[in-house]
Amino acid sequence: MYLYIVLSYTGSLPSKIIKRATRKPYAHVSISDDPDLTLMYSFGRKFLYFPWYGGFISENINDGLFKRMKSSKIAVYRVKVSKDEIKGMKSEINRFSNTDGYFYDYKGAVGM
Repeated sequence: MYLYIVLSYTGSLPSKIIKRATRKPYAHVSISDDPDLTLMYSFGRKFLYFPWYGGFISENINDGLFKRMKSSKIAVYRVKVSKDEIKGMKSEINRFSNTDGYFYDYKGAVGM
């Protein structure tokens, strides 16, 4: 079994700000156990055209911001993991998914 870590840079305004602040080539990280990357999880924008309201989200590499920003740069890392590790990951994702208590803290990010 594999876990996929997806690093991305879409070129959106928030990603440009993050890239400039970190001086790294990528601004976003997603995680998945789906080799097609049609179901990934991360912290990001909840609405496609409103980047300032974010939280824990599910993503699809073929839809949403990835589809809109055609020149996105993406790196995919595949890590071999056990069934128990996938089960643990899914348990954590389920815990995050069942609450609106998680949000993207832009003010905190700027303060860093």
